[in-house]
Amino acid sequence: MTLYFEQTGSGPDLVLIHGWGAHGGIWSDLAASLAENFRLTIIDLPGLGRSAALDHGFTLESAITAIKAVTPEAAIWMGWSLGALITMALALSDKNRVKKMILIGGSPCFAKKKDWPFATSSEVLDGFGNMLKTDYRKTLTRFLSLQMGDSIRAREVLRTQRQLLFQYGEPDITALAEMLAVLKETDLRESLSQLDVPTLLIHGERDTLAPVTAANYLERHLPQARLFKIKGAGHVPFLTHVDMCVQAINEFVNNDISNKETTCSS
Repeated sequence: MTLYFEQTGSGPDLVLIHGWGAHGGIWSDLAASLAENFRLTIIDLPGLGRSAALDHGFTLESAITAIKAVTPEAAIWMGWSLGALITMALALSDKNRVKKMILIGGSPCFAKKKDWPFATSSEVLDGFGNMLKTDYRKTLTRFLSLQMGDSIRAREVLRTQRQLLFQYGEPDITALAEMLAVLKETDLRESLSQLDVPTLLIHGERDTLAPVTAANYLERHLPQARLFKIKGAGHVPFLTHVDMCVQAINEFVNNDISNKETTCSS
């Protein structure tokens, strides 16, 4: 099967990979600005939005194979949350395909471990999995509400995104559960030194799903990373702080980066 994707804009290729429970439409506000400077390839992950589920289930490997079939041979890659994890895994498996990475709300490991406190507890992730079986709409809506932070725009954005969440139909419940398993089981910490590509980390300081300490860790362990922190933002700064994200992305693409942290206020 072929994933659903859209291409818009002109300029250097920029691929956008969304996170768990969403679809490519979540990028609409950000994409409207980025399309002025980039040719965007926006994907619906398998089983979500307008893409059918994969025949043999969702794993990092199967997702990457499907994504590579509909994306440019070489591009800048931007992933949010699960999409950030997929972007890193793809760069590890095919580094020539990834010129630069932009990781929003990213983490090398989304589940807490004895030696990794900078994450969501496995019990919380399991709870989402159990809730999927009884009321997936409520589960996805609750998950979305946890991501907003405390910015002025958060409530407005939440109302809008709740309306758009199911605009392309029902998600595949099995695919959602398999994606949660990927979030729970994947740990890329030992591979970070191999990701020697320029990387911009965009992270909300009030992110509760991937705490900013995870972004601090990525900045220290990725060879060419810069962290752009946004005060008041949660897990979706590209929705609540669009202009800041656009400015950071354009500056990152057009200029060399140094291992320097930047913090912006709401």
